[in-house]
Amino acid sequence: MTTPIDRRLFLTGAAAMTAAPAGATLSPSATDDTAFWKEVAAQYDPTRAVIHLENGNWGMMARPVLQAYESNLERVNRDTSYYTRRGMVKDWMAARDALAATLRVAADEVAFTRNATEALKALILGYNALTPGDAVLYADLDYDSMQACMDSLKSRRGVSVVKITLPQPATRQSLIDAYAAAMEANPRLKLILLTHLSHRTGLVLPVREIAAMARARGIATIVDAAHSWCQLDMTLADLDCDYVGINCHKWLGAPLGCRRDPYPTVRAVGDRPGSRQSCDRPRHHKRAHPYRHGRFRRAANSARRAGVSGEDRQQAPRQPSRRTPRSMGRAGPRDPWNRGTDP
Repeated sequence: MTTPIDRRLFLTGAAAMTAAPAGATLSPSATDDTAFWKEVAAQYDPTRAVIHLENGNWGMMARPVLQAYESNLERVNRDTSYYTRRGMVKDWMAARDALAATLRVAADEVAFTRNATEALKALILGYNALTPGDAVLYADLDYDSMQACMDSLKSRRGVSVVKITLPQPATRQSLIDAYAAAMEANPRLKLILLTHLSHRTGLVLPVREIAAMARARGIATIVDAAHSWCQLDMTLADLDCDYVGINCHKWLGAPLGCRRDPYPTVRAVGDRPGSRQSCDRPRHHKRAHPYRHGRFRRAANSARRAGVSGEDRQQAPRQPSRRTPRSMGRAGPRDPWNRGTDP
């Protein structure tokens, strides 16, 4: 259940968390509201050329966070591969552990991705408990990329895709009733996408109650919490769902690229052979160099043995590799990276 936010408690306990390493603090004892917000604003350096009304893209880093980010960037640029081969993984795991502690989940339940869209695509496309004839469901207020990703499951997995229109004006009970009716009308539902806080209208779904109804029917829930974490007074435990995609570059004010994808079980990506959907696979499953891809490596080796070189090598016969991961896709010479359209 969502409760009213104490702005001082929220900003000192959540948003100021990213600034803490640089020594910046916010005073929760301030009694004058204007003075408090001036203290917050003093940590940012916004442009004066325009007035920003955009709230859905990313948030500005506070000055201490920006300074820490620049310091780390300088270190990576200075130490190059010496750092990546000796210290990066350790720092990465330490960051993961700190994030897990903040989220109040186990460290092995957190996976880093580059943005919330990528995180949610990994969850939607990686959910391998769907069989032909099953159904999946999303709502009209869900994020466009996630709607397209859910739609792609029809051709990829042979499932029925159900889209519902949420009631307007909405109440907590009318939202619960809308999802309950959809579950009743679609007995083969196996997966539901829920957006905790809509980027369109600001509507907050009663995720916990809807997820409980779904679980009772054997339906898994994936929650898009891109806008709710650090904007609403909540924890992941409050959602009590199966999978969640969250980012930090919006309301936490972390650097771009710092997003995370908490989920209780890592499921293998089960792709339909030959699929070329625009949101076919999350990029972090397919960014391996094509030469290291088993089929390309074997083709190149065969070309060398045959004395083929240069452009002619592209036409050398390719043999499929038994070790080729399915999540790598079926990239060919004309599309070696098999790029998607994930922003």
